[in-house]
Amino acid sequence: MELSVVTMASDLGRSDDAELALKSVDKAIVALSDEVDYWAPLVNAAKIRMYAQTRNLQELPPSTRQIVEAKMREKDFNEKEADALLAEAVLHARCAVNGRMIEIRAAKPAQVFEQVLAQLCDVVFEKADYIGAPATSDSDIRSTLAGNVQVGLAGMDAGNTRALKEVEDYLKVQHQRHLDTAMGDIQRQYQQRPFGWREVDIANVVAQLVVEQRAQVLFGGQTVQANDSRMVALLRKDADKAQVRLRMRMSDRLLRTTGELMCDLFDLKTVPSNEDRLVVELKERLEDLRESCLAIARDYYTGIKPLYPYPGEGECEKMRSEVVDVLKDQSESEAFLTTFTKHEERLLDAKEDFDKVVEFFESNQRTAFDHARDFLNRTEGIEYASDDIPGAVENVATVREILKDPKPYGRIKDLQPLMDPVEDDMKKLLGIRRNEFLCRIESDLQDLRAQAESQKGFVNQAKDAIADAGTKYESFKNRAHSAQSLNELSVVATNWGDWLSAAANAMYDAVDEARVRMDNERRTTEVMSTGEVVKKVSNKGAAPSAPVPAPKPQRKIKTVRRADLAKPSRLLSAEDVERYVDELRSRLMQALAANDEIRIN
Repeated sequence: MELSVVTMASDLGRSDDAELALKSVDKAIVALSDEVDYWAPLVNAAKIRMYAQTRNLQELPPSTRQIVEAKMREKDFNEKEADALLAEAVLHARCAVNGRMIEIRAAKPAQVFEQVLAQLCDVVFEKADYIGAPATSDSDIRSTLAGNVQVGLAGMDAGNTRALKEVEDYLKVQHQRHLDTAMGDIQRQYQQRPFGWREVDIANVVAQLVVEQRAQVLFGGQTVQANDSRMVALLRKDADKAQVRLRMRMSDRLLRTTGELMCDLFDLKTVPSNEDRLVVELKERLEDLRESCLAIARDYYTGIKPLYPYPGEGECEKMRSEVVDVLKDQSESEAFLTTFTKHEERLLDAKEDFDKVVEFFESNQRTAFDHARDFLNRTEGIEYASDDIPGAVENVATVREILKDPKPYGRIKDLQPLMDPVEDDMKKLLGIRRNEFLCRIESDLQDLRAQAESQKGFVNQAKDAIADAGTKYESFKNRAHSAQSLNELSVVATNWGDWLSAAANAMYDAVDEARVRMDNERRTTEVMSTGEVVKKVSNKGAAPSAPVPAPKPQRKIKTVRRADLAKPSRLLSAEDVERYVDELRSRLMQALAANDEIRIN
């Protein structure tokens, strides 16, 4: 804005009102009143100041110095007088604004200029008053972006209503022309006449348009949301880096379809009616769903696959894949919602399957599944006890089938009824088999010790070879008592048989070694000259004249299990017994014919 203050020294100050008004086009003129003589004291004060500035008072004679000092006091008086006269001249000044004379009523000179500038502002920046709710700082803009702004009623000019419409209309024209609009262009556009808006107010108006979904701000081609921390800087300091575009409202059909699908997919009662809030909530829920898929995969499907893996890995991955496909378009809101609705059938199918997986892990189905896996481990090899537990094999096979089923959710409830009778029968059979095993190992221990006692001449060597038999017996007895399944007990029985065979062989080897050593020794008795009888023991091979004996060939020893010799049979008469014994004798003779020794365990 341009303001001219005209004094009586100017020709314009002496012109009439018509000429003064003509000269004030696009500006304001304040012509000081010529009825007040403020000029003379100002001129006199100026002359005295000029003279004083050309003189060095310290070098002047005292009389001259006194005259100059008196004049300086006169200058100060003139300046004070001129101030008062100027104030009066301003109060009675003639004022013209943009081609017309205006009347000013004021009590102070400053009020004259304020009123003139106010009217000049109304003329030059005729749309300045469109800003009805001015902002003062960035905090006001952040408050607007947070939605803390009162929207004016239709047909009312409350707040920044007219400013919002002005900027929106400008964006519509730019959109129709297919022109990009930088935020910096908007700042420059509305700081000039006829607007004259401040930078902070322009930023606040655009922020309100964004919040009301009438405009959108883009940075690097991506839409910047209202709650983005960069938004204030893009509206002000970095305005030339941001683009502002007219927001094209999505179709009601798309919004309605999206809301309905969200309610079905996430079991919601209502969804936001606001476009931006709808998009934000959809993104958050899809992200949460994706994280749930990743968490389940991480907790239950990673690592080495067990024999009976948890069901639902494929359903979990399918759900995650569908969500990722939809989230690929999340940078563009309308494309995001469109993709979401196009995936409706696939999403609902995947979610239905995934919900069953979630229910499996969050309910007692997983516990039942784990129990069934332990059950199958305990019943491994149950077929060998099928005669003792009728129906167990069939039940175990059904349990195994359910655990192998990729979608066993509806059959989980059948596991316990299948396992309970087998568990009860197994406990009973385990008790029977445990007692049989304990009796067996006690009998085996007695037989082993009896074998050691029967080694005439070598009993000590035989006992030394099985010195740990008692300790081993106690160890296997404890293991039998702690066995929790038939399979465990079977392993213990196998281990006992292996140890018993090794102990018997060690005993026989020790006896054979002692017998060979004895055969190689020579014992003699001599009577010394003193009459003392001395027994001498010497190695037969130690005689220098004796030839070196040829090495004896290694004996062929065959170990035979008693169960292999005594085949299961039914004996009803003495003839049956004789026939059975003959067959046993025949098997033993055949085995001995091909070996040097037979050891029966």
